[in-house]
Amino acid sequence: MADIKKAFLQISINEKDCDYLKFLWVDEQHQQVVFRHKRVVFGLISSPFPLGATLEYHLSQCHQRCSVEEVITYSQDIVKRLARSFYVDNCVTSLPDEDAATKFIKEWVEIMAEGQFELRGWERAHDGPYHGNVCPVLGVNWQPQTDVLTISQKFLGNNNTTSGTLSSTIGVRLFTQVYENLTRKVDCFFWSDSSTVISWIQRKEEWAIFVGNRVAEIRKLTLAERWYHIPGTSNPADLPSRGCSLKQLLESKWWEGPNWLYEDPEIWPFSNFDNNEEEISAERKKNLVSTLLSVDNINTLHLNHFSGHNKMIRMIAWIFRFLHNCRRSGEDIGELTAQEYQTAENFVIKLIQQECFSNENK
Repeated sequence: MADIKKAFLQISINEKDCDYLKFLWVDEQHQQVVFRHKRVVFGLISSPFPLGATLEYHLSQCHQRCSVEEVITYSQDIVKRLARSFYVDNCVTSLPDEDAATKFIKEWVEIMAEGQFELRGWERAHDGPYHGNVCPVLGVNWQPQTDVLTISQKFLGNNNTTSGTLSSTIGVRLFTQVYENLTRKVDCFFWSDSSTVISWIQRKEEWAIFVGNRVAEIRKLTLAERWYHIPGTSNPADLPSRGCSLKQLLESKWWEGPNWLYEDPEIWPFSNFDNNEEEISAERKKNLVSTLLSVDNINTLHLNHFSGHNKMIRMIAWIFRFLHNCRRSGEDIGELTAQEYQTAENFVIKLIQQECFSNENK
């Protein structure tokens, strides 16, 4: 595993496209100066695309040279592997042994150097002493000494009930992808070891936002009466989460499910369960009565409700744009201008001055 050093900055921008990467600067005379980026900027939404397209083009050129130039010291197989292994500026791949890894790294460096890309941050699995080092790899943690990937999953709300709702929702989405591509339509049944989740699905009530949105999706894609309860001890899907070796997983029922699934549905062990009404009721939607007070003074705008200064200025600028368009027949469209940003910022400064120096204003 390795990544490209300053990957985005290695790519030049076409002269005519630099106008889309303008930014303002204040010189020593306090005058605003307009500059343009000539390299791909890290952090822009569009930046991964030119990087990916450049890497794809570079590797395709290397692949072509392998077939026509005899002096090339790397193979087409290595180029193909590289093309499959890049994610943005990270390259992650697996090789059968140490010799193959050494050969791959040597050719990898040569291939990327032809495109003026420098590789750094080398990591690979090894059998040396464990030092507790953990490497982040595409959003998960990798322990090179043990060659183990780990993830940390955080759930909102109560872990027991929320995780059950999430897993049921994910299961339904996977089912939908498979079912829609089947040429033959079959009866489908769904099982969960969470009696609370089944109660939420089967009861025609309104639930709190998090649970309610997921229950609504489940009801839309499946029939509520086709959901059944299975005890956790009989649920083979829980085997990996409880922890097991690869051998145990391969020899388990995790792949095909319990034996009774192959029997007639009439003899399936439908489990009766006792509802935990306290747990179920905790997610009932609360009915609130709201009283609105019309206030003409815009100074009541709560600026501390915004997460950042730039977001606050941008939102207020859009509000002013909306008010402007409501008062006039002609509509301003497109992105906000620098003048609109300046007007919004002046407005915020004025509000702060009125609040902090209210006595001086009287």
